[in-house]
Amino acid sequence: MPADEPEFVPAAEVDWLEPDDVVLGVVMGDEAVALPVDQMSFHHIANLTVAGEPYLVTY
Repeated sequence: MPADEPEFVPAAEVDWLEPDDVVLGVVMGDEAVALPVDQMSFHHIANLTVAGEPYLVTY
């Protein structure tokens, strides 16, 4: 099941990731998002918008 427009929270508020967890990152302008690989291996597809631009991320 794809993750359509997933919700993102500031990194300082995340308490369920470990420092060595792997993420896929997208940086556009001043905006950055991280998609945890363990969640991407379940969803396989994420449709999101970063800095007003649509992205399709697969894993």
